[in-house]
Amino acid sequence: MLWRKLAMQDGAKNTYEAAIQQSLNLLTFLYQPWVKLYHTLYNVGILRPKELINSTVISVGNLTVGGTGKTPCVEYLAKQFEEMRKKPAVLTRGYRGPRQQYCLMNRGSKLHIEPASIKTQSLADEPQLLASNLPDIPVVVSPNRYRSGLWVQEEHGANVMILDDGFQHRALKRNLDIVLIDASMPIGGWRLFPRGLMRETIKACRRAQVVCLTKVDQNPEGVTALHESLRQQFRDLLVIQAQHTPEDFWDPKNSKSFPLETLAGSSVGLISSLGDPHGFEQTVKSHDFNPLWHCIFPDHHPYSDKDLEVIEKAIVQQKPEFLVTTEKDWVRLKPFMKSGTFKGIPVRLLRIRFQIVQGEAELNARLRSVLVS
Repeated sequence: MLWRKLAMQDGAKNTYEAAIQQSLNLLTFLYQPWVKLYHTLYNVGILRPKELINSTVISVGNLTVGGTGKTPCVEYLAKQFEEMRKKPAVLTRGYRGPRQQYCLMNRGSKLHIEPASIKTQSLADEPQLLASNLPDIPVVVSPNRYRSGLWVQEEHGANVMILDDGFQHRALKRNLDIVLIDASMPIGGWRLFPRGLMRETIKACRRAQVVCLTKVDQNPEGVTALHESLRQQFRDLLVIQAQHTPEDFWDPKNSKSFPLETLAGSSVGLISSLGDPHGFEQTVKSHDFNPLWHCIFPDHHPYSDKDLEVIEKAIVQQKPEFLVTTEKDWVRLKPFMKSGTFKGIPVRLLRIRFQIVQGEAELNARLRSVLVS
């Protein structure tokens, strides 16, 4: 995506890029004062967050606009709380879904929707993925997290609320703020949105108790310096490290999983609409696959017939042995590829696991310490 490329670079390579960057600088100048005002109103107590009594609230969020691997982290936390014999629920705003509140729950490998009047094809992608991967854990979608938290307490007995993308959503009081930072971020961060990727400056980490550096395997040279910089700036902050480890390939046609080695050396075509598509591509390349091309679409992109024509054109130019996409993308691609194939080429979903490689014991201790009895 052109915007992400320009957001991550300081200068422009031509007059076209320079014009776009100047326009983004103006928008940043107009937008950021409102962001500062919003946080100031909470910092000084003019606005006050509401509290969910008898529940622990854990926020998982970013300093940047997408691309840190937040969804796998939310899954990890929900499973950890289940092991602690708690009843977790995920509260999310959703993206490009129905405006009204709804709940998704995976019961017996079947996705249940409350209310039943909500149509499946209108659902946001990430809540569907979370619900599919978290059996019997309610995923509630609503712009009002306090109201959805009260509802899931009453209807499902949930006592741990995980706020998906909750760091900037300050209307709900939380017991712990976990902020994810891509390990490729330069010390000091990128420029502020929309000129850059940063929703807030690095100083916002003062509100957090835990920072998780993600995708550390993709930037082994820079992660140590970033880790130490954060620890020196924020003495009370727990800084941990994680990576998104490819687990296996899922064959949606036959509902079977295959070890990663089964596709080693194969030519593949990549399809993604992610916050960090190049991270996905880098992961594929690091496991001895041969990407012939990569069809990249905007994050949360609603696929259409025109998009399928783009993919078909890529296939005609260079025919791969497999089409590889992500679980999140499959939620939106499935209606166009119900057979698990496209133009005779089998589809494989690269499934990943959130793996903490440094600081897992300290994180679990911190989670236990904030649980409401």
